[in-house]
Amino acid sequence: MPVAGGALARYRGPGRDDVPRETVQFYNASGMAWSVSLNAFYAPVEWIATNRVQYVDGILYFDDACQTYSRDSEGRCSSLYAVEPFTQTQMWRSEPLVSNTDFVMVWDYIVTGYGFTDEADFVRILRRSDGVEVSKLWVETAPVSIELMSWTSDAGEPVVWVALYDDTAYSIAITGLASGNPKLRAI
Repeated sequence: MPVAGGALARYRGPGRDDVPRETVQFYNASGMAWSVSLNAFYAPVEWIATNRVQYVDGILYFDDACQTYSRDSEGRCSSLYAVEPFTQTQMWRSEPLVSNTDFVMVWDYIVTGYGFTDEADFVRILRRSDGVEVSKLWVETAPVSIELMSWTSDAGEPVVWVALYDDTAYSIAITGLASGNPKLRAI
């Protein structure tokens, strides 16, 4: 997948204990610049895998999404990670049960979602600097896709479009970005 300054390659292969081996590599004009084994950062539970990967401003972001009910992984999966890939340093790991779908960058924040059958369904905003949740909005069913729209709300706020498991969707404005106090507001 193309990214600023090069391209990401993502590899998934056989692993152990029902967790596939997953690696992300970054290639630039000189060749491979770095390679990160995502498994080195995962919570020590079974039935997890990465759904999404992004490389933004020199940081690799990815999730360790539950591949079953969270109770089967003791509720320790579906976190979002920020890793400095050259040094293999984990910058932060969000709380569990935060991200098992797309995530998008909006200014200094990440908008993501989590949900599953018989579990709470939310769209959330995390700070990119430390992964701390600053806002969340309950939704009817699990978010399955999140996209940053090219248009804004009537108040000039960025808008994300969130598709849900039941084939409905929300348009959600992100208020308070300029003040450093972002909130999610269904529109």
